[in-house]
Amino acid sequence: MVLCLSLTSCSRTFYQLYEVEPQQNISKEEEGLVYEDEHCIITYNLWAEEGDSGFTIYNKTQEKLTLHLDESFFILNDRAYDYYKNRITSSSRMTTATSSYSNSMALLLGGYGTKTSELAIAGDRSVAAVEKPKISIPPQSSKRIAEYIINPTLFRSCNLFRYPSRKQVNSETFNETNSPIVFKNLIKYQVNGNDELKTIEHTFYVSAISNYPESEFKESKYEEFCGSREPFARSYFVKYSSNRFYIKYEKPKSRTTAH
Repeated sequence: MVLCLSLTSCSRTFYQLYEVEPQQNISKEEEGLVYEDEHCIITYNLWAEEGDSGFTIYNKTQEKLTLHLDESFFILNDRAYDYYKNRITSSSRMTTATSSYSNSMALLLGGYGTKTSELAIAGDRSVAAVEKPKISIPPQSSKRIAEYIINPTLFRSCNLFRYPSRKQVNSETFNETNSPIVFKNLIKYQVNGNDELKTIEHTFYVSAISNYPESEFKESKYEEFCGSREPFARSYFVKYSSNRFYIKYEKPKSRTTAH
């Protein structure tokens, strides 16, 4: 029988961490990666499994701002993806109502009832919504635009151990020209119906990739509220940052290659 000497050596869950650098005038603030012009503030937080390419756009003017989704795109490694897809979505719910009078009340509700006023069940209600090619953002308010992940596929390299121990963790670095992942948001908007269409292009590239065992990627902490410690510990990502994202993967029980 073989005993595990440490959690790291026995870990079956691993994380691939991606570091991302913006190419435009985007600053890293407490709330995320932030771009600002005279009309709007655009904020990114890439942190999510497989990456979040979406953004929040805040209208800082006193006029209506119109975002042209039909002319805005997410671009990944030179391939463009539409933000506007002309979709129709529907939602439905079963409604119920109680009756305290008679069967006639239940019939008015479109269901069945009893004299003892147990329950009247109404039918399905469905609402369809048509996607708009342009969306309006009122003054001093924001909207969230999220559609695409950044990368679902594990990056493999002879320079990275796929299932590293704590001592085997290292990074492979890239620049703007040799990065395996370059993505962009091309955003078009106008203010108060003005004919002039503003264009913003934000480009990002992956600058480093590392693999970690779970014990080096997450930790448990006890939170305190009003001076009292919570009874259960919560798990936190120690590598969290708004310019990072990750892929979670498992080590199979069968024999595998080191890289």
